[in-house]
Amino acid sequence: GAQSPSVVRKLSADEADEEIKKVSKSLSPAPKSRLSLEEEEAEMLPAGLISSFTVMSSSPLPPQQPPDKPTWVQSPEQVIVSSYPDGAGIEKLEWFLPSNMILLSPDPPSLELLAKHHSLSNVIDFSTELCVFLWTTISCGPEKNYIGALTSWVKVGGGGEDYGCGVWLPVTMCMTTPLPVVGAIRRCLVRLKNELGKTSLAETRENIRALTLETPSPVPGVLNVSVPFLKGPTIPIRLPHPNCLPPLPHGNALVSTLRLLRSVKILTALLGGMMTEQKLLFVSRNPTVRAMVCETLLALVFPCVWSFVVIPILPEQMLEFIQAPVPYILGVPGINEELASHIGPDVVVFNIDECRFMSQAAPLPLLPLPQDVRDSATSAWNELEASGGFANKKVNYTEPETKVETRFRVSLSLALSSFIKKSEELLALGPSDSSFSFANKFVQTQMFSNLVDRVDSECVFFHDLLDLLELTSGEDRGAINAGVSVLEEYGRGVETFKVPRAPKKEPAVGGGR
Repeated sequence: GAQSPSVVRKLSADEADEEIKKVSKSLSPAPKSRLSLEEEEAEMLPAGLISSFTVMSSSPLPPQQPPDKPTWVQSPEQVIVSSYPDGAGIEKLEWFLPSNMILLSPDPPSLELLAKHHSLSNVIDFSTELCVFLWTTISCGPEKNYIGALTSWVKVGGGGEDYGCGVWLPVTMCMTTPLPVVGAIRRCLVRLKNELGKTSLAETRENIRALTLETPSPVPGVLNVSVPFLKGPTIPIRLPHPNCLPPLPHGNALVSTLRLLRSVKILTALLGGMMTEQKLLFVSRNPTVRAMVCETLLALVFPCVWSFVVIPILPEQMLEFIQAPVPYILGVPGINEELASHIGPDVVVFNIDECRFMSQAAPLPLLPLPQDVRDSATSAWNELEASGGFANKKVNYTEPETKVETRFRVSLSLALSSFIKKSEELLALGPSDSSFSFANKFVQTQMFSNLVDRVDSECVFFHDLLDLLELTSGEDRGAINAGVSVLEEYGRGVETFKVPRAPKKEPAVGGGR
């Protein structure tokens, strides 16, 4: 008779950890004495660029039949293998990154296989293997955390008769930061991946320790930093002056987001939903797209600030958040029957991949922005398109914001600032005015209340915009040019602090593991 097929037996914890800990243990730096660290910190700016470095993987698989062809299997759970500094980072960090898939295959994942579960725009080709880069944010009020993660797949066991095929477990290296420096995180993770096996483990540990415990943050608009990490050129990091427009998460974020939204009508509808504090649920298979769209829209409502929860990758363990009675911005990969049961009639659902609201009822809570704001947004969109701003479809995470992107943001900010200044006048006109309903809803929001509270102490550029509108008598092009010049002036003459390299260290005798 025919032989019964071999099965993929359940991997023990020791077997699963054996390959993974070659990566995770080797990357866990030895702690430095507190006295020595304090002495060094006294001579430099306070640390704070990178909050934590974490290695995650998946639990072993339960027994199952080996597949006839390469197959992705949902991992039982995502687990933290090691974290540095110990105890630092985001609570339940593993929840906020998509559950990585285990691959059953004699060969490592190919582009074709990765395309089934990850956008190819997130895939990085290291020539010897393929990795996936993802990032997201978590924020509740003023506090925000950015998460960057690079996942590769490690073969566990030898395959053959014991497994029926190879078992490839995901290993994710992750960095967190309170700063919008996604491009810098990506460069660090890619460089770390490139240097594994080339740079001594002692030197790698020391670089990770220095990056998380000693590397200072830039002072926005006052002092940039140039950060060394392993081999290669230093990584320049700058943040705009706090009196300027809010930072975007990475290079090309604005044009990439607008390209996905496809029309100014969709853009102004979503901005209107944010300014009237609706519950917004974004849908996309690509988690990085969700994060980029959410963060870019948050920057575009300047001078207003969203003060509620933002979770572009909503964990399954937190699906009940969709039923929260307060405004939010959440993101999910898709809507199944279970998730649909949580979505109330007051939730605006927007599918980014298909660029559409997902039901006829969904757009009803979205009051249109005032006509003047929509006209300015349309003009700025057309100018950006005419200048070739949409031509480059590849995201460059480290590219600085272009002048045409800045002009778009200044134009929209001028229009919103003008509307906010005239909001009381619009209310006095009564329901007969087309902008009355939006203005009436906006002045009742927490967003408007917070703006009133901080307008004199924090919103310097808001006052600059109002002054420009008055000086140019509302002439759009003149005000936009002047606004761009003001931002350029804020950015001039900012010095750069060159962070010293971590000293090279050789492994101690008998301590090579």
